[in-house]
Amino acid sequence: MARKLNARQDAFARAQAEGRGALDAYLQAGYEGKSRHKRNYANELARNPEIRARVEALRDEMTWGGTADIAPVIQELIGLARRVGDKPTAAQMVAARGILVEIARLKGQLARSDAPAPDLPPQMSHEEWLATYAVKR
Repeated sequence: MARKLNARQDAFARAQAEGRGALDAYLQAGYEGKSRHKRNYANELARNPEIRARVEALRDEMTWGGTADIAPVIQELIGLARRVGDKPTAAQMVAARGILVEIARLKGQLARSDAPAPDLPPQMSHEEWLATYAVKR
């Protein structure tokens, strides 16, 4: 089980997640030390597995938009889907379906859009397609 980082370690991880180098993050986090050892200490912190894990988690949150909790987003999407009403138009049904698909994707029930595409059959020329599928008379 990973131990909780102290305030300076977390500040260091946040600065690293924002793209700062190890020494800059070290100084921004409020660390001090003899000038000839600061770079070594900073690099040691940067190699710490718990700090590295925190940096990755923070980067994921930044990519997502600052929060790892998707429940409010899902609730908002559910509310949008419910507003379709009793007699929806075709456009409203398409929009509601898209919302529900997005909810399922966010909950991890669908493959991500950046997942590799399944293998597709080879492309056929128009003539090959006609020879294979056209009605034979």
